[in-house]
Amino acid sequence: MGTYRVLAGVALAGLGGLSLPGCEVSKLVAAQCVVEPPAPHQDVGVIGMTVDVPPRVEAGDTFTVVVRQVGVAAGPVESPPPADLATISVSGAATPSGGIALSSGFQPVVWPAEVELTATGAPGDTIAIGVVSGTDVHVDGSTIWSLRCSPASSGHVATITVVEPS
Repeated sequence: MGTYRVLAGVALAGLGGLSLPGCEVSKLVAAQCVVEPPAPHQDVGVIGMTVDVPPRVEAGDTFTVVVRQVGVAAGPVESPPPADLATISVSGAATPSGGIALSSGFQPVVWPAEVELTATGAPGDTIAIGVVSGTDVHVDGSTIWSLRCSPASSGHVATITVVEPS
């Protein structure tokens, strides 16, 4: 897939005054990972997310966020493979909010995944999109193992500003 670049703040900060339908934002961060069954030295990895978000939405509007991919890997890599299971976070002036699973049960995520949100705040409020976790499941004959990673610090990827309806 694409190479992750740490663009979250830079990409959205430069969009003031533009009327763009969406902006692709990518972020790769250090992660705390858990391998099941346990394996030594597999507790540090990376997690990344690429998402298309509108830079701003009108108060009361329903809009779509397109998650291109959540990727996870043990160890330092620049382009982690897509996760089979993933959860993102939505906070601020939007509904639904909180942790949003992109997969159902143990069915893998179909990339890209779309999440429909409604801007519930007033002009000037913001909506934050972030990555919560990603899990890569491996099946090798009769052996099954998984790698689940969560950001070691902030999983924030993008901010959307609520504006006055036109």
